Amino acid sequence: AVLMVAVVCASVVARNAPTVLSAGPALLAALLLLHGGGFLLGYLVPRLLLQADERTARTVSIEVGMQNSTLGAVLAALHFADPATAAPAALS
Repeated sequence: AVLMVAVVCASVVARNAPTVLSAGPALLAALLLLHGGGFLLGYLVPRLLLQADERTARTVSIEVGMQNSTLGAVLAALHFADPATAAPAALS
């Protein structure tokens, strides 16, 4: 599974190398929001709403945060004409 995530993300980055290099701060902000939000919500929802224990909430947080990259890259590539839309997810 980890190898497939790496392959998907590497292919998106390779196709968009000039865009990625020129995006700078905007791309960094998108990355921080995507993963920061995923990790945060992945922790808070189980912990606060579902009354899960600390270990379970951390596990869910890691799973949600890590899966954002592949899912975001694939969905962006499928639904947007500009392939650069997949770059923020793939870089993370």
